[in-house]
Amino acid sequence: MTSPSLNTSTITARTDDDLSFLPGVCIGTRAKVYKSCANLTLFDCKECGVARGAAFLSTVLCLALAILVGNCLTLFLGIRRCRRGKESKVDICRNSLAMMDVTIGVHLLVAVYNFSWSMNSTPFELDRVQWDLRGSPQAIAGGMCILLAITSSTYHLALMAMERFYAIAPPFKYKWQSTKSVYLGIGMVWILTSISSSLVAVSKEITFTYSAPVFLFLPIPLKMMRGSNSNMAIGTFIIFYLFPYLLTNVLILATGILLRQRQNLAINKCRKFVATATNKNKLLRKARPLITIAIMQTLFTITLLPLLVIVYLLYSGSLEWTTISTVLLICYYFALSNRLVLNTTPF
Repeated sequence: MTSPSLNTSTITARTDDDLSFLPGVCIGTRAKVYKSCANLTLFDCKECGVARGAAFLSTVLCLALAILVGNCLTLFLGIRRCRRGKESKVDICRNSLAMMDVTIGVHLLVAVYNFSWSMNSTPFELDRVQWDLRGSPQAIAGGMCILLAITSSTYHLALMAMERFYAIAPPFKYKWQSTKSVYLGIGMVWILTSISSSLVAVSKEITFTYSAPVFLFLPIPLKMMRGSNSNMAIGTFIIFYLFPYLLTNVLILATGILLRQRQNLAINKCRKFVATATNKNKLLRKARPLITIAIMQTLFTITLLPLLVIVYLLYSGSLEWTTISTVLLICYYFALSNRLVLNTTPF
């Protein structure tokens, strides 16, 4: 995509709705930063400053290292279980999810690099770079990788919930399901996540651009004005993101109800012959993977919900981009923290 040339007057006249605005670590308004720091880098600008930049950099680095170490440890333990023949079907799915979550840790390291050159730029230089990167191959590749990692969580959780339901619900029986079928499901998950990210990439209503508040390449509607038509993005979100999320919740609830019914039935049948505590322990072992999946889904919702609320308020016009960049920054990285909490959830 060929970007139009920019000059100082063009940049100053542009609205904040086009998402070419300053990093969340800058506390001053756009106009104030442009006026007082026109010839200064953001590191030297008192409205942004080294202290806030260092705090942000430390937070992102710690989160990136925690995600990389946590998920690599999950992979190591999962592979060791597989070699010992002790792996469960849920273990296999968690290993696949950990592989995808490692890419988020890499993305955060890229964000550190983006942060560096952003803060070493003047406001006008940063604005020009963001404009030039819109729709570029670099931005499309970065945005697709982020979408791939985000949608993979919902599909992996849905797959694990389906496995538990398949194992518990009549007329299915756990012994019918082979490890090969789980690997087939994981393959379908990777295919579906690839399709969902590609559909957004080819949409004529979406462009991928570098966004200073989160220091990453993100998909943005071409027209940021209120009432813009983004049917492709909305449809993709519903089909490839919202549907598997809701499906996971339904399957967890249905499987939990079935386990509860079986618990009551087993206790009533065996009350005369086996201690009630023994029956409860056996059923608890069967329910433990489901409990883990439910915890993972809850944590996923808690970390993602603030970002979804903020984005909805922004696109509905209830909030302005100029006043919400810091909050958006916090919510975005809080959402990425689910890459740490999901796979480190213990059984």
